[in-house]
Amino acid sequence: DNVELRAESLGSTMKFFTVGTEALLLDASQNATFAGTVATGGITINGAGSTISDSSDLGIVSGGDLTMDITGELIIDTDLQGSGNGILLKDAGTLYGSIFRSSSHLHIKAEHQDKNLLFLTNNGGSELTAMTIASSGNVGIGTTSPVHDLHIHKTSSSSQSRIQLTTNESGATNADGYAIAMETNGRAYHWLYENAYMAFATNNTERLRIDGSGITTFTKSGGGNIRIAETASRYVEIMGYAEGSANGSTMAFHTIQAGTSTSTERMRID
Repeated sequence: DNVELRAESLGSTMKFFTVGTEALLLDASQNATFAGTVATGGITINGAGSTISDSSDLGIVSGGDLTMDITGELIIDTDLQGSGNGILLKDAGTLYGSIFRSSSHLHIKAEHQDKNLLFLTNNGGSELTAMTIASSGNVGIGTTSPVHDLHIHKTSSSSQSRIQLTTNESGATNADGYAIAMETNGRAYHWLYENAYMAFATNNTERLRIDGSGITTFTKSGGGNIRIAETASRYVEIMGYAEGSANGSTMAFHTIQAGTSTSTERMRID
């Protein structure tokens, strides 16, 4: 059976004492007062619209901490969804961030206009901004001001900016997989650690392949061209193509006469 304690008179209160001192008062408006501090709506059974503020509701001095030390789960169950709902992070009434759901997706949002979303770590006791998602949508690693879709920046003068791609087959050490990096002296490189080829393609067609032994192959349907150009109109072009039988080919040398765009064959080696 349930046990009920009631103050039946209109406007009456209920008081609880310890060692002769009032410790808790419940008034007719369902406000709770602990040792002289009113917790207006802060402790409720039906918490619709209730607020817990650090100074007036829980008796914590202004600027103090609110600590929850529990041995089980901390559950925040809100039925509202969409931007501006869920868990709201405010300061002096200004909304800065929110965590909410929408169609079963979890959203973490920087609500303040033109402000970024930052992810921080503790690196040897020093705070480090590990990643920034700017209000523009650009992502920065090592920079809080990313200038393009993905911007990786190293502030240390002794390290390089580097992307490392690995798989289960390649292994996952510093000397595995494929690396794209820029060194501190400004040099950039593409580095494949595995004994495999690198392929380069345009228009969904492979154009260049470098195999594990260093053999480089240029590929073009109908004949491969290698052009070494100073400008769009000043270049040397090597054109290779098969001619005659499957096992036969030729090498031809052409020049273009000044003032024309016509290529004229000058020498051929069959």
